[in-house]
Amino acid sequence: MGDLAFLHVHPTGDEDIAFEITYPGPGTYRLFLQYSVEGLIRTAAFTTVAT
Repeated sequence: MGDLAFLHVHPTGDEDIAFEITYPGPGTYRLFLQYSVEGLIRTAAFTTVAT
């Protein structure tokens, strides 16, 4: 079972949603993208695998 470590990153550009992430090691990671639309904060979840 994995741990509960987390990373906090910010977008790398102004026009596209792009992130540069350095994972602490291989494994499956759950990512959460938070963004604001008309003052409401939305959250989208993604799962990725780092090798």
